[in-house]
Amino acid sequence: MVSYRSIEDLRFFPMKTLLAGLLAPLLLFSSVACLQAAPAKPLVIATYNVENLFDGIPDNPRNKKERAKPKKELRALADTLHQINPDVVVMQEVESLKTLKAFQDKYLKDMGYAEPVLIEGNDPRGIDVALLTRLKVESQVTHKDYKFQVENRKRGFSRDLLQVTLKADTGYRFTVFATHLKSKLGGKESDTVRQAEAQAIQTLLADFQKKDPKANFVLMGDFNDEPHSLPLKPLLSPKNPVGLKDIAAADLGIKPTVFSYHPKKYRSRIDYILVSPAMLPEYRAKSVHILSTPEAYWASDHLPIVAEFTPQDQ
Repeated sequence: MVSYRSIEDLRFFPMKTLLAGLLAPLLLFSSVACLQAAPAKPLVIATYNVENLFDGIPDNPRNKKERAKPKKELRALADTLHQINPDVVVMQEVESLKTLKAFQDKYLKDMGYAEPVLIEGNDPRGIDVALLTRLKVESQVTHKDYKFQVENRKRGFSRDLLQVTLKADTGYRFTVFATHLKSKLGGKESDTVRQAEAQAIQTLLADFQKKDPKANFVLMGDFNDEPHSLPLKPLLSPKNPVGLKDIAAADLGIKPTVFSYHPKKYRSRIDYILVSPAMLPEYRAKSVHILSTPEAYWASDHLPIVAEFTPQDQ
């Protein structure tokens, strides 16, 4: 039985009840609409040259003289990765799978990454390309033994072209190609090698794309040259047959203030995220950025390049 404290309560009760009955469905509909309109969680990817991630233990004759990365740099590297919080990050200059796993276990336990991906490549110092991800690794392929012509001889990649296909819980799938091209040390000879590497990558990507023209893929890494350079034309020219898009050039521009390699005398953008035509519609416009926090400057001589995507063909 309902009790009323006053005549006023009795007089207005029917109106209150009516309003509540009318408003409740509207509020519920509004809440559901807001939930439906909430933007999908972006897929965050990054490329990062972490500068000599060595553990200092001489277990490889190729790098027995390399010192361990200082703890302050390791902490800064971990802080930087927490700041960008990537679902997928490609790394360059990593000593070994063991070294990367030790770093992950100590500093990145809370980030939800699966087992790291690293296949030993060709670098004489033992620095390799690697990948950390929250997504399922469906396959990993090395192209370290792929040979291509450089003037009058055959050779392979300076490090590798690492190919990793990833799958999200939603069923969304894409492939990451990770690389670290020949450094500028060595002048014109190095330029020739770098251009041959870029051409070899173009050939491999064209073959991959031919098998599945709708395949989503990105090419990421440290290319050791600037966007307008001759050695990178096979990948960056508007006429490149793969149709790769340099999203940093498109959104940030090509100018001295846009750099990923930060030593003052040599500041330049030599790190890249190149997106395939099939995956480009999923790129979140203007999301690409270069993180330049104090921690990022401490962690490495490179700054990470980060971009966001909204997976569509799930």
